[in-house]
Amino acid sequence: MFDERRIHNQDCYSGGGLLTEGGGVDDYVAEARGGLIPVGFTEGVLRDFENPHSYHLFRWGRGEVVTAITGAGLRLAVIEEYPYSNGERHFAGMRELPERRMISPERVPAVPL
Repeated sequence: MFDERRIHNQDCYSGGGLLTEGGGVDDYVAEARGGLIPVGFTEGVLRDFENPHSYHLFRWGRGEVVTAITGAGLRLAVIEEYPYSNGERHFAGMRELPERRMISPERVPAVPL
């Protein structure tokens, strides 16, 4: 719902409806440079990857997901959110903590990542 400059640019909820985005999915695993891969990172032969194809996604709110889980008879023991992402810089200026944990820039309110 935010762009890389932390500008709120799309709705948070979609009720699981189909969303089609242009421009293609980035190679976020390679961009994380090993932060998402416990065994490490090896530079591949493709660099500056660009995917021109649109992609489809389905987005549900946390409340919808928890309601579906418990409605299916499953027991939810813990639900947690963290103010960091593992290896991926979602926004410009994010700071890196040990173990490639990325957090918000200084003086920017934290959001669950």
